[in-house]
Amino acid sequence: MQPVGLGAEPEAAPANSTAALPGSRSFIVATLVANGIGLLFVAFAGRALPAAAAADFFAAMFLVQAIYMAGHPFNTLMARTGAAWTAAGEQARVASLAAYLLWRWAAVTAAIALAVALTFELQTDGFQIEEPAAWAFAWACGALVVALGVLRGALRGALLLGALAASFVVEAALRLGVGAALLGHTASATSAVAAHGFAAAAAVVGAGLALRRHLRVGRANSDSDGLASGPAASPPIDGHDVLRQFAPLLLLSLLDASWQNADALLAKAQLLPRDAAGYGAVTSMARLFGVIAQPFALLVIPAMAADPASAVDGGALGRTRLGRLWLGFGGLSLAMLAPLAIWPGAVLTVVFGVSYASAAPLVLPLALASLAAFATLMLGQAFAASGRFGFLAGQLALLALAAAGLWWLAPRDAVALAWAVALAKGACLGLTAAWWRWERTEPGGRG
Repeated sequence: MQPVGLGAEPEAAPANSTAALPGSRSFIVATLVANGIGLLFVAFAGRALPAAAAADFFAAMFLVQAIYMAGHPFNTLMARTGAAWTAAGEQARVASLAAYLLWRWAAVTAAIALAVALTFELQTDGFQIEEPAAWAFAWACGALVVALGVLRGALRGALLLGALAASFVVEAALRLGVGAALLGHTASATSAVAAHGFAAAAAVVGAGLALRRHLRVGRANSDSDGLASGPAASPPIDGHDVLRQFAPLLLLSLLDASWQNADALLAKAQLLPRDAAGYGAVTSMARLFGVIAQPFALLVIPAMAADPASAVDGGALGRTRLGRLWLGFGGLSLAMLAPLAIWPGAVLTVVFGVSYASAAPLVLPLALASLAAFATLMLGQAFAASGRFGFLAGQLALLALAAAGLWWLAPRDAVALAWAVALAKGACLGLTAAWWRWERTEPGGRG
């Protein structure tokens, strides 16, 4: 059997008449709960650790997030392709693609591990890391979360929203429970990062079992209808076609990772340990907007994939679902922005303790920066759903300009750095929104 290209996807099943995806509301609520538990873990670790260890912990978490974002195209590719294959009843192809991507990631991980080992001392010196073990655990944890992203992308594409939400909740609960136990024994950044890695490893196992159970049920149903749908019947994966679709998604994720995490790593390298800890704490708290954005962003591709016309000319059902996701994200974000803007010191003290109260001036600019970054990510998912990536050139040019400016100016004052970052991320959102608006008004679109 000849390889079948990923781009030659079967036409999706006709969308139903309801605007909301089945199970999407409970998925959003469960994911918000999981992310809330995740914030509790970060707040607990920030309170339990001394300033220098907290700075190491926050830097390690930003590294994990950056690796995750760099590997997120695996998740997006699984979701985008898996949604069409699942709609056509070809679950076996979902399993084949997941296995293909996991093996490729294993090979990439081996190469990354060698590069990390050769440059490890330079990294720890450059980022002023006092606990090298925490930094090493962060790299290992990053490799795990990318593998987890492949499996969750398969669940996402198959619209197994219940299993996906359960994966998020269980991982967050394990991280908090194991983290509390480890930090209660040894208050170190290494303990906190190790808890994150343990929870990610357990989530990999859980997501894999959930996907396997789904495929077994799907295969049994197909067999009862006289269809051959096992893994052996799946067409082989065309590696060239995977690479063709993966490349722009990789650039999108690398840009998202840079916009979301580069300033925190710059702060760790440039600021004094106490200022860096405050910057890291506020940036972690401002991830609240990522907590809000995640469930909505994860539903963008399935929502648009459910309406084939939305990938071409903005089908009505796809537009309606996308609009609902944007309204949900925007409403919750504005509700959360208000207390951060009005009572920054009080919120920061409640979350991390009185020792972080001096970082209150950072709250508003970093909250605005985070909101802009995650709003940009939401738009990026909509572009990815329709396979249009022309906007990436503008984002890349703006990122290079912002990075050069921050490096040249090298702000040693945390507040000045925070407002400069907010301005840069706001400009990125404005550029991406303008491109989206332009494409919607151009006949046939661009990109």
